[in-house]
Amino acid sequence: MMKPLNPKIHCLSGLSMSVQASETHYCTPRDDNGPYYSVEIGFPSMPLPELNEWADGPIKEDGRCDVYGYVPVPELLKVIEANGGIVEGKLPQH
Repeated sequence: MMKPLNPKIHCLSGLSMSVQASETHYCTPRDDNGPYYSVEIGFPSMPLPELNEWADGPIKEDGRCDVYGYVPVPELLKVIEANGGIVEGKLPQH
């Protein structure tokens, strides 16, 4: 049985993104239990240039990438803090 997806994260700034971790995502450890040291970020609503080194694919003309893999949790938390914190959604266990 596949682990359920976490609800999309919404930050105060308007940033939204999928943050996932499981045996089928680009995360560490790559299992369904965690705690996780890195996570997969998908389909952000705005550019995240500070995460470009983890981009899994091309950076589009609008500055976004569809998927960022193996993003260290401290880097994710910096992005969330810089965008006013989480107002809705859920992070994987870290």
